[in-house]
Amino acid sequence: MNGPAGRRSWANTTIFGPAARFTVPGTLRHPGSAPRGSMSTYKVDQRHLNHNGRVFHFVSYEGQPANLKKEEAAVEPSWFLMGPGRRWQVMPQEALQLPEETDRCLLAWLDLHLAS
Repeated sequence: MNGPAGRRSWANTTIFGPAARFTVPGTLRHPGSAPRGSMSTYKVDQRHLNHNGRVFHFVSYEGQPANLKKEEAAVEPSWFLMGPGRRWQVMPQEALQLPEETDRCLLAWLDLHLAS
């Protein structure tokens, strides 16, 4: 277990004892651990749009499947307007929509909801 220049190398060491479920990076999983669910391939998109001299920040969020145990309905991928410590759902996200068309839709939403 000695590396170059006589230094101890921890690169392939598995931790045993109370922390047995953890392994040092670069090692295999602990034999008792189960693989987790697959990671999402969803890519978050953002838009910063000027509207009447103000900049608005929009972020897309991935949808969530329904959770029957918690009695939660499914949520589709959507665009949200971001504010300080808060977000507001604006519109559903269309998978094949061009960025220019998305910008037009978000600006139209601002026109409709910020008209004073």
